Amino acid sequence: RGRVSLETGHARVPAYELRNTMYDAEKKLIGRAAAALVRDGDTIIIDAGTTAQALAVSLRNRQRLSVITNSIPVATVFNGSPVHVFLCGGMLEDMALVDDDAVHFLAAHQVDKAFISSTGVRGTQGLTTTSLFQFAVKRQMIQSAQEGYALLVESKFHAMGVNLFADFQELSGIVTSKPIADEALVKRLEQEHVNIIYAE
Repeated sequence: RGRVSLETGHARVPAYELRNTMYDAEKKLIGRAAAALVRDGDTIIIDAGTTAQALAVSLRNRQRLSVITNSIPVATVFNGSPVHVFLCGGMLEDMALVDDDAVHFLAAHQVDKAFISSTGVRGTQGLTTTSLFQFAVKRQMIQSAQEGYALLVESKFHAMGVNLFADFQELSGIVTSKPIADEALVKRLEQEHVNIIYAE
């Protein structure tokens, strides 16, 4: 009762404001661990999502960093900071800019690293989203980056979105907070040389 949610395709996802209060300590740990992967002088993409926002908070005071994002909250975190921020255009969906305008903007830029959010994980296959609008944006983020990292709180390994947007072989790493329980998934990640980074 009193649960705020919005319809996205076939699944119901809690609205951004509610998600932002969930797993807060875990997201901060993941954000700090992901920030350690970012070097001075990097140009990076930060996806929309509350864990991605935690990464932005950890990067806010970097002196030599350029960030491309489709997230209104991520852009807001960097407002007034030394970080150079480029916000793509597009239609607003759940605090994220999506549609062809966003995809074309991202396609025009090659970056060092992309940090991607996900609704869930599909077995040993890859990352999923419930949003068809965000599907194409996330695909392009990975394609525009030399290295792609998924930021996943532990609960994502028990959730499944309907749209598979990335195979694990497309990723450089996964940043998460707890050991992955699925042994078959761990084996697949090792086979694909996907680095599993555990937030301390």
